[in-house]
Amino acid sequence: MEVAKKECVSIIVPAYEAGNYLARCLESLINQTYTNVEIIIVYKKSSDNTEALLDHYKDRVKIIEQMGKSPANARNLGIAQCKGKYVAFCDADDVFHVEKTEKQVAFAKEHEVDLVYSDFYLIDRNGDVIDKVKTPDWDFETWLRSGYIAFSTVMIKRELLVKAHCFDERWSSIEDFDLLIRLSQCADFKRMPEYLTCRRIHKGNLSRSGKTLLSRSSVYYSHGFTSLAISSFMKGVVSSKLVHFLMDHPSLYARVRRLLRNRRE
Repeated sequence: MEVAKKECVSIIVPAYEAGNYLARCLESLINQTYTNVEIIIVYKKSSDNTEALLDHYKDRVKIIEQMGKSPANARNLGIAQCKGKYVAFCDADDVFHVEKTEKQVAFAKEHEVDLVYSDFYLIDRNGDVIDKVKTPDWDFETWLRSGYIAFSTVMIKRELLVKAHCFDERWSSIEDFDLLIRLSQCADFKRMPEYLTCRRIHKGNLSRSGKTLLSRSSVYYSHGFTSLAISSFMKGVVSSKLVHFLMDHPSLYARVRRLLRNRRE
């Protein structure tokens, strides 16, 4: 697939204690078919081999050391240093399809939209596909209740990130959900119906923590969605232990997702 003008796309990867999966992630980014990509790794000193791996890739990626604590801070540092017209985000344990960038740039141009997201695969700690997640077409009210966008599938114009004031560093987690609420007020969203990202499920996922599950209610409340805040808090209290258990058993997690999806359909 050819794109008439190769604007730069910046891909930002926060990396902390990421040694188990970082190499596979970076290989998927370096081998993108799109020819004008800058890869920015924002790392925090780790106790594993994250820094040694980054040293191996230092000639092919831009590396920034993070002195702050949160993923929001890491992503903001990357945005401040990037030069791309478009920005994509990839968690260090996720993997991009080799044509993700090229296809999403072409799609954004064709449909004249600001933010593109896609369907995605769920993979386990070994990289085996355990489920295919088909996301709904964009509808703010539906998304607000379900949060169905996997952030590693997103590509957005950098100018809109700046307009929305990037990530709010008050949030130690769920910062992407907060950002998407704010972006929905100034950007056009559109789903690209292709599986372009692999989202890895494993027991080290930040999203497994009870704090993260309950933070969603705080984000709702901060934006004035009080009833959703209360509902989310109650669900978080009830479901946190179950979610932790499922994250430790990826195949069961995938079966539960399929069951819930079939019931909705």
